[in-house]
Amino acid sequence: MCVGGTGCRSVDERSEVDLGARFWLGVLGIAIAGAFGFLLIIGVISWAWWHFGLLGGLLFICVILLLIGWISDRRTRKRYPAPELEG
Repeated sequence: MCVGGTGCRSVDERSEVDLGARFWLGVLGIAIAGAFGFLLIIGVISWAWWHFGLLGGLLFICVILLLIGWISDRRTRKRYPAPELEG
């Protein structure tokens, strides 16, 4: 079946794009870094739960996330000029 007019290919033709070893090593590196990041996050949550209990662990994680958000907002605020106030 050909949709779109000229230049139609058959379904069995393979793409001629070769991604190469550098691309796949990059994908593998990102996957490994993501796995280590996930293990780090799970480790911190487990540590907080073990030492502070359920509510204390949740409170600890919330404080950490609020701190990350506050730092991110401060960095973003420095990038943009303050809006002019009318009045």
